[in-house]
Amino acid sequence: IAHTNHFVCSRYARKENFDKSWKDSFPRLDRMNALLESKRGAVKPDDLKRFLSDHSGTPASICRHDHESRTVASIIAEPAHRRMHVAVGNPCESRYVTYSM
Repeated sequence: IAHTNHFVCSRYARKENFDKSWKDSFPRLDRMNALLESKRGAVKPDDLKRFLSDHSGTPASICRHDHESRTVASIIAEPAHRRMHVAVGNPCESRYVTYSM
């Protein structure tokens, strides 16, 4: 499951909410979904780290560096393994720390 900065659930995914969302949120989610699809059934945490560091479509890339909108953290959850991988700041510049629960 991936998300960016707009609602996708049916209850809130409406035009009035989309009009208030960051316009680059939609292409960023499309890009992430395409990257996920490219590894369907075989996605590993290292793949996700690479995807979250993606700069395709800059300035509307998944990993953002501009003054208007900047990536502040990146989180990869592995619920079945009770782990989370967290990078503070841009994932292309930060090291992921793994937390076990």
